[in-house]
Amino acid sequence: MSTALRKILFILIVVIILPFILYTSMEISTLNDDEEMLEKIYSRQLEAILFSINQYSDDIVSSQATKMESELDNIADPEFQSQVLKGNNSVYFINLRAVEDDSLNHWYSFTEVELSVWKPLIDSIFDSNSILVDRLVAYKESGFRKIEPLGGISLDQREYSLLLYLLEKNNMMWYCLTAVEPTLFTEQVLAPKMQEIAREDFVVLVKKKADRSTVFATDSLSGDEVSSRALWLLPAYDIAISPKGRTVKDIVSERSATNIVLIVSLSALMLLGFWLVFSNIRKEIRLAQNKSDFVSNVSHEIRTPLSLISMFAETLLMDRAKTEEKKHTYYSIIHKETARLTRIVNRILDFSKIEANKKRYEKKQIEVNDVVKQVADTYSFHLQNKGFEYQVIYGEQLPV
Repeated sequence: MSTALRKILFILIVVIILPFILYTSMEISTLNDDEEMLEKIYSRQLEAILFSINQYSDDIVSSQATKMESELDNIADPEFQSQVLKGNNSVYFINLRAVEDDSLNHWYSFTEVELSVWKPLIDSIFDSNSILVDRLVAYKESGFRKIEPLGGISLDQREYSLLLYLLEKNNMMWYCLTAVEPTLFTEQVLAPKMQEIAREDFVVLVKKKADRSTVFATDSLSGDEVSSRALWLLPAYDIAISPKGRTVKDIVSERSATNIVLIVSLSALMLLGFWLVFSNIRKEIRLAQNKSDFVSNVSHEIRTPLSLISMFAETLLMDRAKTEEKKHTYYSIIHKETARLTRIVNRILDFSKIEANKKRYEKKQIEVNDVVKQVADTYSFHLQNKGFEYQVIYGEQLPV
């Protein structure tokens, strides 16, 4: 390898290869950190989805409360119950009790049970949550409605969740105690939102905390849920989410594998580019060297016939050839060397045509002995002039 080529190779390695190797090594070394970061980000995104579902359920109940609040003027109207419970199959009963006077008590239910049957149970619920009840009044006076879950109760051999919040109309506040059936609430209220969020990417499900049984799921779950949170309005239940068919680690691993493939592909492409650049530079250097050698060789080849032409022309010019035979010999050498010089020039022109892809070749058969004789005749005078003796032995005729 020539010195110039070594210098170019060194510059390419320092300028291109070393920085790229350092960058690739740094990227590969940070893949584990990137995996942990991606896993945290993805988990937070899942938690944000669960938060949005919780917020949605709270908004639905709050919207229902606002609707009831607007109808409080007709609280004693028989139509009020149908308006309150319309479309709310998940609601088992609603009890409205005036904050300042608990004798003002209204009962709305899908069943025909009288309030007197339930009053002791409802009174005990208010008594056992007196601090929370008072806190709801403070919230309402501050212009904020808080919906508080009060746990669950068993009625008619079924489990119900209790929600308590305040309504206000005409400067009069009412406690609103609502019993909802969790399964129906999930299917009728939460399911549409869960399906909208899940689509084809996630599985969202609601489970009972006690036995981890599934109440509702947007699809079959192939593995464990990735993230779960308690339902705000149904504390005895959890809402969970998982990527469909994959875990977060699977997703992150696929992302890391993709990054590795990209890095390896980029490295291979970079090395290929480096090899192509270096090969082209090496080819150009070799071509330049060949051209230099060619010029040197041509100069040497041209110098020989020129020196002979010059020498014999000078001999004839100075009239040193005493006999006509000598003059004829010198003229013959000058003519032969001129023809040889012409052939050299023609070959140079042929090389130019070859480089430009313009050379046309005409092949014909010759005898090797004839070529050998031409070479011997060309150099015979030089050999004799330098005191050499030589003999040419021709073999059998060999056509080429």
